[in-house]
Amino acid sequence: MYGRPAYAGIFRVCRDSRAPAKLYDESNSDWAPSLELGHTKTTRSLTQKSTVRYHNAAKRRKHAADINTTKILLELSTTTVALAEYLLDKKTYICGTVRAGRKHLCKEVVKANLKKGEMKATENRKGVKFYKWKDKRDVLTLSTVPEQGSDLVPSGKKNRKGEEILKPESVIGYNKAKKVLMLLTS
Repeated sequence: MYGRPAYAGIFRVCRDSRAPAKLYDESNSDWAPSLELGHTKTTRSLTQKSTVRYHNAAKRRKHAADINTTKILLELSTTTVALAEYLLDKKTYICGTVRAGRKHLCKEVVKANLKKGEMKATENRKGVKFYKWKDKRDVLTLSTVPEQGSDLVPSGKKNRKGEEILKPESVIGYNKAKKVLMLLTS
């Protein structure tokens, strides 16, 4: 993990137009991903410089009209099935990478032997989709975004042989959001 900036776990919060959402933050009103968990009086938010600040939840509720978040992209260590189900109940979609040893993942998909370029997917009753895709290594993603299906789509890149590289939509969306965060934090 040397050489990587320390993130608080939330990559990007965006509207349906895929532009960063305008969330309340005293230091930066244009970019401040924020997530209110439970019925606590404070809200955890991530500013542009990757520092964690706490804001009064009442201040956030004042600006609720401006906050129209629908998608959150999460990092490996924060993505869980329980969090995905909770946020889906709140009509907030997530997409992120997940560790193979997490609880409540489909064992059949986790243990599947895949060749490079193959994918296996499953969905639970609540609408949480779990994908395993083989590139150089296994890539495990968890998504609740309805537009992300279980198909491989062209990524816009070609390999050495000139063939189109196919990736799951969840991986493409995750990579785009990761690029945005790297631009914002650099």
